[in-house]
This record gives sequence, structure tokens and C-alpha cells, in this order.
Amino acid sequence: MRRIEAVTGEGALKYINEQVQVVDRLRELLKADTGQLVDMAAQQIAQRKKLEQQLRQAAKAQSRDLIQEMVGAAVEHHGIKVIARRVDDITDMDQLKDLAVDLKHRLKSGVVVLGSGIDKKPQIVVAVTDDLKTKVPAGELVKDIGKVLGGGGGGSPVLATAGGKDLSQLDRALTKVKKLITGYLGESDD
Repeated sequence: MRRIEAVTGEGALKYINEQVQVVDRLRELLKADTGQLVDMAAQQIAQRKKLEQQLRQAAKAQSRDLIQEMVGAAVEHHGIKVIARRVDDITDMDQLKDLAVDLKHRLKSGVVVLGSGIDKKPQIVVAVTDDLKTKVPAGELVKDIGKVLGGGGGGSPVLATAGGKDLSQLDRALTKVKKLITGYLGESDD
């Protein structure tokens, strides 16, 4: 069995007029004749896909440049390479995690702490290489950073996240990273 719906009388005229208005609006937007609408729509879709691909490639290139710059700017603190940085062009926590993990792998040995304001709230990701996970556990470090942000966090010894309530404290939290690492190592910060 199949269901068939039909429109008759004034309903049919109304339906046809609505469809004509849609076609007229499309002709107006695409600046095309009725016979060209399908081809023009297909061209627009193809062009959009091409632009999206170019945008993705540009974003990857920009990300590679940022990663190289951040790895080059890593500071050594008590024999540990540290990247503690605010990254404002991040739109979600998954991007922030991916960037931190990528940086961690590029460092080969070190601690990466990235912060960003996502949805107007401070977010932190800590990534620690395997060789340092017992000395500077990411889950513990992120909890201490989260306190500065008026929030909390947690995770594994190699990857952890925190969030807070006070975005104005993000830079302050990132500047405390070296001091916190020093505390984990049981050394003084002279």
C-alpha cells in the first residue's frame, strides 16, 4: 500500500503559487533563468565544496606553522621542556586537546599546557609525555590550574582538562605553570 496526498481546488492554487514564488526567489538569488536553476545550484554547491576544502587546507597550514612556532618557543624549566600558552583561535575543547597532544608528540619529552576561552569560559588542556607522567602528572597539574580559574578538572597522568568560571584569570593561571611544575619536582624556583 502507498499513501498518496493530493491538493485540490484553492489549496492546489495556493500550493502552485508558493512553488512559483520559490522558483522566482531562486532565479533572483542565482541571477539565472528558470531552465538554468538546477545547473546554477549544482555549480554553487561545487564551488562551496571547493572553498571549504581550500579553507581546511589553509587551516592545516596555519596549524602546522603555529605548532612549529610553539615547539620552537618551548622553554626549558628544571630540565623539562614546557609550553604554557593561550590559544584564542580554538572553538572547542576537542581542537584544544588535539593541538596539545600534537605538541606533546613533537616535544618528545615535556609538558604542554594550553588555555583558551571557549564559550566565554576558560578551558585548559594539559598533556604530559610518558617519561614525565610520574613526575608531573597531568591530572594533578590541571586540578591546580583549575583552582586558579575558579573551577576544577582532572584526567589521566598524560592528558587532562579543566574548566573554570573566570576567564579573566586564564593568563594568570598559565603563568603559574612553571611554579607548579617546580613544586612537583620538589625543587626551589630560585
